[in-house]
Amino acid sequence: MAKAARAEFFLALMCLIWGATFSVIRESLAATDPYLYLALRFSLALPMAAVLFRRHLKLHDPRLLRSGLLLGLAMTGGFLFQTVGLAYTTASRSGFITAIYIVLVPLLLALKRRRIPAPGVLFAALLAMGGVGLLSGGIEAFRGGGWLGLGESLTLLSGTFFAVQILLSGSLPTPENQWTLHFWQIAVVTVLAWICWLLFGSARILPDTQLLISLLFTGMLGTVVAFAFQLRFQRETSAERAAVVFSLEPVFAAVTAFILLGERLGLVELLGGGLILVALLLSRHTK
Repeated sequence: MAKAARAEFFLALMCLIWGATFSVIRESLAATDPYLYLALRFSLALPMAAVLFRRHLKLHDPRLLRSGLLLGLAMTGGFLFQTVGLAYTTASRSGFITAIYIVLVPLLLALKRRRIPAPGVLFAALLAMGGVGLLSGGIEAFRGGGWLGLGESLTLLSGTFFAVQILLSGSLPTPENQWTLHFWQIAVVTVLAWICWLLFGSARILPDTQLLISLLFTGMLGTVVAFAFQLRFQRETSAERAAVVFSLEPVFAAVTAFILLGERLGLVELLGGGLILVALLLSRHTK
């Protein structure tokens, strides 16, 4: 029990870090291009990961390189759509919608196994999508001719890529190689982020202390340390209890958005966030 409690504490700390990144990134996008921000974030994370995991890295293993490339591609999609989406939606909305990856994992897993998803999984997916709709403006947005705004649509794609990344993680080489895979996926995101910036981004940047602190926070804590917590501690507790802890991420995102940015969710948006939280818990407790 003590071991599991310790693991859940560090997973909750991970969720707090991840939740705070939504506000930190949202505030920083006024000073720089989202593609450039992502490239700079992972460029800071990569050397830190190399130093932190240097004793465990097996960079000459081609099998791990191939697996790392797959993970990196999925992670790139997740962070790319999340970061660009934050330029068009609020941090609190982004936090709730990104967390849909928890609902999508069992749904995609059932499709991968060519099985009909369990009724509970389908119900959780419907709840989650209803929650997304309410967070996106609810009935008024639908009457206006659109269900999802650009920011919400991009964030929903982000959650889908994160779900794929989780599924890939479960079918890749054994846990003793986790640090090498983590390094490779960071390296892949770094390279692809710079390519995306060259193709789609701009050189807009207003360097200041706030932007530097944001990059350090998201690059080192939000990327290297938080993912290290997940790799290290998630296996020391049950999947059901881990799912409960993970559901704290969008809550932390909303709280930090209120504290740092003054964002307030209306009654309809709060209802949408509540539906997503119920869906997160339901999806991981359904066989």
